[in-house]
Amino acid sequence: MLTILILFIGNRIFAQGINFEQNKSWVQVKAKAKTEHKYIFMDCYATWCGPCKFMSETIFPQMGVGDFMNENFISIAVQMDKTTKDIPFIKGWYRDAEGIAKQYQVSAYPTYLVFSSDGVLLDKFLGATADEKEFLSKVKNALNPDKQYYTMVKSFNQHLADSTFLHELLVKANQNHDKANIALFANAYLKSVHDPFTNETLSIISSGITTAKDTVFKLYLKNTLKIDTIVKRASFAEKRVASAINEEDIKPLFTGANSVLAWNEIKAQISMKYPGISQSTLYYLSFIFKGDIIDEEINGPLYKAGAPLADWNELAEHIKAKFPDINMDTLIAREKYHYYGYKKMWKECDNAILRYMAKYGADRYETNTIAFEYVFLHSNNLLVLKKAAGWMKKFIPGLTDSSNYSNSTCENMDTYANLLYKAGKKKEAIIWEKKALDISLKFDWDKEDQVNNRITMKRMQNGEKTWENRGKHDNYN
Repeated sequence: MLTILILFIGNRIFAQGINFEQNKSWVQVKAKAKTEHKYIFMDCYATWCGPCKFMSETIFPQMGVGDFMNENFISIAVQMDKTTKDIPFIKGWYRDAEGIAKQYQVSAYPTYLVFSSDGVLLDKFLGATADEKEFLSKVKNALNPDKQYYTMVKSFNQHLADSTFLHELLVKANQNHDKANIALFANAYLKSVHDPFTNETLSIISSGITTAKDTVFKLYLKNTLKIDTIVKRASFAEKRVASAINEEDIKPLFTGANSVLAWNEIKAQISMKYPGISQSTLYYLSFIFKGDIIDEEINGPLYKAGAPLADWNELAEHIKAKFPDINMDTLIAREKYHYYGYKKMWKECDNAILRYMAKYGADRYETNTIAFEYVFLHSNNLLVLKKAAGWMKKFIPGLTDSSNYSNSTCENMDTYANLLYKAGKKKEAIIWEKKALDISLKFDWDKEDQVNNRITMKRMQNGEKTWENRGKHDNYN
């Protein structure tokens, strides 16, 4: 008979597998690691995180994972959110969890931190892995000083001419969402390469465009069309240049005492400051400017504590007066369904969505967001559910048409399947959900999506309500 030991930690279940410490503080964990001369493995998870559950239920219980981890690590699972069901052990970690999140930039889950036996952070990696082999590969890399991200960061200044080292460092910085260092590493890497005009180099350094002072920014500004051609993505360079200009030159205008902000005047000033800026960059900058208006002039007043219900006519008049040469009708109509969703006024949200889609329509991305995050998760109106399914069907190829598959195809199919399921078409929904999973596996796209596709299909097969206890598009509570 095979006996499996189950450990209950807060709201999580761990099977051996990895032996996660129980009832030990952060100080005690570090003391034990130092005594036993082992590394520390920290699993930073959230109770609502579907990929976290997948790892704890599927990967961590594997015998091979447990054998390696228990031999080399003292392991601790740290709950990063707070719930009313938290046991005293979890509550005892609240302060340390907050400190760890701040100190080590933990904002996505799952995040895995690897420390030395002295409690010094050596490495970090994010996200669920598809299988035991991938997880162990990442953990073993974390034990290699040449692969440890934070060890590499410390030696950055000794490798300023080493393009291979800087390339790997920048890749890891992007993977770890290390916003504090990405621009520094990207600019250093650009200086180290002989020919920056390759697809790989241009793609990886694009994350380093944060201000107009960056070396990467200047390269992109002067060569937008050339870069677009090399990376084979329309407006790839323009969008990144426009974003940096917006941060440096346009956003500060909203903090001043400007009663009128005329876009044509702003555009003329930008053109003078950045000679040679392309018209397509200015075009995308105008879209970003509209987003600034939403953030500063609409979201600010509407969502602040104690604000009265929105007066859309008054708001439209204010926007027209302050921004005389910008038409905000479409964006205000879009903001209506955002607002009613935020207020949990779902009937009004349904109506706002129907009016918006009938008058303006939406692209693939926005349609998917509306259909999943607003309609599927919150609407009980069968007419709206069927309408949303119809919108989504336009963006997905047939079951046998593989010529136009992409990563977004899987996400769109998942949304379509969930809408069908909630509308009562269970058999058809399961067919489409399985197709989404099969495509993702075949092309080896987002592994976390694969995890959630599996969970969704299982819940459909069991007749469960897939819209309950579900938060963001890729997470189950």
